[in-house]
Amino acid sequence: MYQFALTQVQSMSSPFVIGINGATTHDLVVPKGFPQKHFSDDKDFNTMLNTYRFADFSLEYFVKAIRQKYPNTVFVLFADHTGSRLSGNLDNYLIPFALYAPGILAAQYKDVILSQRDIAPSLYDLIIGDATKTKFSGKSIFRKAYYFADYFHNNVLGWIEAEDVVEINIQTGDFLCFKLNFLQKQSVKCNNKHRDLKNRALSFTHYYQNLLFNPL
Repeated sequence: MYQFALTQVQSMSSPFVIGINGATTHDLVVPKGFPQKHFSDDKDFNTMLNTYRFADFSLEYFVKAIRQKYPNTVFVLFADHTGSRLSGNLDNYLIPFALYAPGILAAQYKDVILSQRDIAPSLYDLIIGDATKTKFSGKSIFRKAYYFADYFHNNVLGWIEAEDVVEINIQTGDFLCFKLNFLQKQSVKCNNKHRDLKNRALSFTHYYQNLLFNPL
């Protein structure tokens, strides 16, 4: 897949945007000829780890090949969906996200709540200009804005700001309030602050749903 993308890039004019959905780790298969390592005596687990190793190797090869020809490329790496289901743990709604652009961005780690919708305005800010002049529903990670994120599961809309979390039952309007502690939700008594968070969550959801079905 990466080799196909490299071939296609050769005929593209610059600047270009390409998207690759790498489903390598959905099937635990290591191509013949790729040297495997022994990680575990558990055969299935060992195959899984070697599949991940092959995925990492392939991505590294692709990034190096692109950078050799187009050194000012910005790489955006993220997952398209979450993984496990751990009861009461917000890790259920987390995905990896990284921007890699040597010479453009210095290495740093942001310990803030982000959303997939923040990717587009962040790239706009980095490459084109002022993302605040656009109609993005997300925000740029390069600006000192307050960070928030939401999630939806089984008719429950979750809203996170800083260390505060509210979960709203969309059908009944009832909501629960929590304090975030290392991705664990600790139940707290709801107050006016949480009611404000609930209203922001519902207003924002209405806003981006309207954008989805009635684009500007």
